[in-house]
This record gives sequence, C-alpha cells and structure tokens, in this order.
Amino acid sequence: MEYEPHDYARRPLTPEELADIVGGGSAAAFVNPRSPAFRKLGISHPDLDDESANRIMHENNVVVRRPIVVHCDERIIGLDVDAFERLAREQASSE
Repeated sequence: MEYEPHDYARRPLTPEELADIVGGGSAAAFVNPRSPAFRKLGISHPDLDDESANRIMHENNVVVRRPIVVHCDERIIGLDVDAFERLAREQASSE
C-alpha cells in the first residue's frame, strides 16, 4: 500500500492541512486526550468543541491523534488494526 508520511515534529500541519485531514468529521475526534500536552491544558475532552480542537491542534501538533490514514473520504484515526486490514484487503482486491 502506498502512503505519504507526514512528520508533524519536523513540519507542523497548516490549518489547511488540518482541515483536509479532518474532512467533514468532528475535529475533536482527532485530538489525543492522553497526550501530556493536551492534559496540561486542563480541558476535558468530552467538553472540547471543534473550533477549540482545531486551534489546539494547530498550535501544538503533538496533541493530534496518530496515526491518521486518509483514503478517499474515509479517515482512520488511531491504531485501528481491523480498519487497516480492511483497507489493505480493499486495496489488494482493486489491483
């Protein structure tokens, strides 16, 4: 499977890249509430709105949940082995 990695530490995501990654979904779903940087903010993840989530992710990319796989209109957030395997099967069957 081909992929395009993005190292957030070396090249932070722009607001446009964040918007593209989030797509039409909830930006709050892309925030890692276990991140030490997120915990330091003292914000409760369930109370996080999308506008605040976008701002926080832009200001500090280390709070972005990883990995994120964007394929067509689908977003796989975090280590979802079943979703990765399904995507790999779909890719293999379309070749």
